[in-house]
Amino acid sequence: MPADSIRRKDIASHLLAQLEDRPGIARNAYVATSAVHRWAMKRGLVEDNPATKIAAPKPKARDRVLSHDEIRLLWHATDDLGAYGRIFRLLLPRRSPQRIVTTRSVPISLVSSLRG
Repeated sequence: MPADSIRRKDIASHLLAQLEDRPGIARNAYVATSAVHRWAMKRGLVEDNPATKIAAPKPKARDRVLSHDEIRLLWHATDDLGAYGRIFRLLLPRRSPQRIVTTRSVPISLVSSLRG
């Protein structure tokens, strides 16, 4: 389908089909569609961006968090990954996007290894 023939109703129907079961995919599709149309507008390939006339899908909060056993398995699995493993472990304790990792939530052994 040529980009200049995509209309707001095409995007909306595609997003609605994904939104119920796969809200993350619907949001990613919206972001990608909007980005492609912005790129095409800058180059004069299309006249407008139909995605801007649609509200971006909101991602659903996840119901599941890793259990302590799963965290422990991932912690040990990243032992041999060097700096990448240390960074991964720093991000691992997050239970929600708003939580800030503090030194109290990070084991002393990891803090010591990051200091060098």
